[in-house]
Amino acid sequence: MRTIGTIVAIVGLASIVNHAAGGEQMEVLEWSEAHQPLAGIGIGVLGVFLVVVGAAVARNR
Repeated sequence: MRTIGTIVAIVGLASIVNHAAGGEQMEVLEWSEAHQPLAGIGIGVLGVFLVVVGAAVARNR
């Protein structure tokens, strides 16, 4: 879960940077172009949440 969260966080934050730099959106996130930068922030926060939950679950094992 931590690995997936890390990937999601990186993709979300990269989409924010890409949008700010004026580049084209990643193909996976083309649907969110009209909603940037909020969509990128939301995806990044979701990724961080998954990392935190994954770490908590791993610690409880």
